[in-house]
Amino acid sequence: MSIGHVDTLNRHVGTIKHEAALGKEIVLCEQEKDAFCMKQTLGTYNSKCEFFLDTNGILYKRKCLQKVLLTATTSDINLLHDVLNELQFQNSEISHSLVNQFTYVKKLNTAVKINTEAIANLSNIIKDTMIQLHERFHQVARDILWLNITLLGQSELHSVIRQLEFTLFQLVQQIDDLFNIIQCAIHG
Repeated sequence: MSIGHVDTLNRHVGTIKHEAALGKEIVLCEQEKDAFCMKQTLGTYNSKCEFFLDTNGILYKRKCLQKVLLTATTSDINLLHDVLNELQFQNSEISHSLVNQFTYVKKLNTAVKINTEAIANLSNIIKDTMIQLHERFHQVARDILWLNITLLGQSELHSVIRQLEFTLFQLVQQIDDLFNIIQCAIHG
């Protein structure tokens, strides 16, 4: 016969203190030395006695509603106290570690929030700069177009002026030729 909570207790104690597992042999040995355990009137598992032995000779106490408890000895209690102290120490280490991790997460959360705000701010600055550059680009393109149209207009005007100059030059030459002919005719 195996009683579940005793095996569970053995596993928990063995997890904390590997060298101090509560094996059946250790419990039996300690109960045989314990004065309280030796004084008890013993029955069997099926009897109505308050204390009984299992098939391995380990002493148990019967409670109401047929619950069975392992009878602990002084050395078992001391071992349990050691295990509980170790658990308390480990819990404090875990709590300290969790507090440090939580503090780190809070700092990280703050840093992420600051970085998010900085990125949003920089994005707005870049967006505004791009809009201004786009407007400046359109203004420069408009100025270049106006300059091209103006130069084209001036080029056409320049061509007309050159043609007029050439025509006036030809007229001046013809008038000079005419004066030369008239002077030759007069001088004879």
